[in-house]
Amino acid sequence: MKVTQALDAKGLACPMPIVKTKKAISGLETGQVLEVHTTDKGVKVI
Repeated sequence: MKVTQALDAKGLACPMPIVKTKKAISGLETGQVLEVHTTDKGVKVI
């Protein structure tokens, strides 16, 4: 899978990683991949 865009949300506490991810997703086109890097323990890894 080729990553189209990477988002660095390290050091941010909830809900900021979610807010930044939502904003980044809205700028993607269908089929593009967003990779999110975070250190918040509340984030679920998929």
